[in-house]
Amino acid sequence: MSEHIENYDFTDIERPSLTFQNMEKKVKKEFEKHGVIDSVIFLEKRKLESHYNLYKKIDIALDTFPYNGVTTTFEALAMGVPVITMRGYNFNSRCGESIIKNLGIEDLIANNEDDYILKSQKMASDKDKLLELRKNIFNISHESPLFNTKQFSQDFFDILEKI
Repeated sequence: MSEHIENYDFTDIERPSLTFQNMEKKVKKEFEKHGVIDSVIFLEKRKLESHYNLYKKIDIALDTFPYNGVTTTFEALAMGVPVITMRGYNFNSRCGESIIKNLGIEDLIANNEDDYILKSQKMASDKDKLLELRKNIFNISHESPLFNTKQFSQDFFDILEKI
């Protein structure tokens, strides 16, 4: 079977142009359509340290759906930024929910799109509560099983020994 693939000429396949510029144009068009383009900032690729420093400018991270951020969710939490996510219906769409649930902050998990918007608006409008959560989210996340690398390593080692 692999020899058929090796000999196949893929140049005839029509592929949609998924360049960064084309995707950016499509996303911008959607933000324009909804009248929020002025509140969105598009950034160029940057070095990792510079990337992490951007989290200092973020008040609340909004998890994507149905494909959750996962890495960006962990990054945001590690940098002290609360993440609002939505309950999912399959593995891919439940990752954000699982992460937030393991933190024990289920107020950040929306039940549906309307609840997602409501929770986001409510958190954005209650500056005192948001500031308090931002002060605590780093410690909450780093004290959770999600960030406890020593316990994970010990559990993993124990399982290997049993095997």
